[in-house]
Amino acid sequence: MIFRLLLVIFTIILTGGDALAQQTEKLDNGLTLIYKQIPNVKVVSVQTWIKTGSVNETERESGISHFLEHMVFKGTEQYKPGDIDTVVESNGGVLNAATSKDYTFYYVTSPSHKVEVAFNTISEMVFNAQFIPNEIEKEKPVVVQEIKRKYDRPTSEMWEEFSAIMFQGTPYAREVIGTEEHVNSFTREMLVDYYNRYYHPENMTLVVVGDIEYDIVKKLAKKYFNQKRDVKAGEIYNTSGRLELKENIEKIITKDLAQEYGVISYTADGLLDSEVYSLEVLGEILSGGEFSVLNMHMRYDKQLVNSVSGGYYGVRKRGTFVFTYNAQPGKSD
Repeated sequence: MIFRLLLVIFTIILTGGDALAQQTEKLDNGLTLIYKQIPNVKVVSVQTWIKTGSVNETERESGISHFLEHMVFKGTEQYKPGDIDTVVESNGGVLNAATSKDYTFYYVTSPSHKVEVAFNTISEMVFNAQFIPNEIEKEKPVVVQEIKRKYDRPTSEMWEEFSAIMFQGTPYAREVIGTEEHVNSFTREMLVDYYNRYYHPENMTLVVVGDIEYDIVKKLAKKYFNQKRDVKAGEIYNTSGRLELKENIEKIITKDLAQEYGVISYTADGLLDSEVYSLEVLGEILSGGEFSVLNMHMRYDKQLVNSVSGGYYGVRKRGTFVFTYNAQPGKSD
């Protein structure tokens, strides 16, 4: 997500806002292609966004979207484990991926004249991953360690409680990364089944932004991404509705810390609602920068907090407006 934000800012600066115009079309297999040219930058970002994340998992599959994201780098029909990173980086590119509650995405940013490497490697990951059994077992302790590391953060339990309350009654309440027990239970059959259900062309959007002609993009998209998968696409979680609270809920977590941390949240609609834009503007007014309303009032004038922020946080079908702070002991009230 950080990369996407930086990319959008980058394109606006370079083109004075015109970069937001784009071309969109469907390939024969149902995959959506989105293209925008930014001339004279000499680089291209190729991204594949897949409409699946932890929200589509069953209880037993909790964490499988994230684990699968790791595994598609660990061997495909064309590449041995570790080869994709080597190929991309040796051609001057960078690559990464991320998993959220609603989506998974992969990107390669490369010099324009090496862009075919990006199309080739990403298409291999999203269409031709092999899920080699010994690589699966080697990756499990890596992800388990990632799960354990989150508890190094003093606010990890606070955010777990926050998700459990604000997204209660939906799969959004579960952690994207899953649990150690779930990760260790994943089998190759489970991974292949999930991959076939959700890494489906109809669930994919290929985004290409940068210094490249559309004719080249279309040719490469058809060459590498117009593949078909002879399996039934999985259903996308689609239950909507703002959380209705009949009374305020307060949770206090006691830990031996030098500061107090807090989160105050109000219910809001999901990301697809038009109200989101006004909430984003409100968040910027309240806490966008050193001289924002919250900073001036609570940090400088009243000296109540060490830091404070407020803004919209949402997923596809549910949202919240959240205030967070940290303060010296005794200041929370």
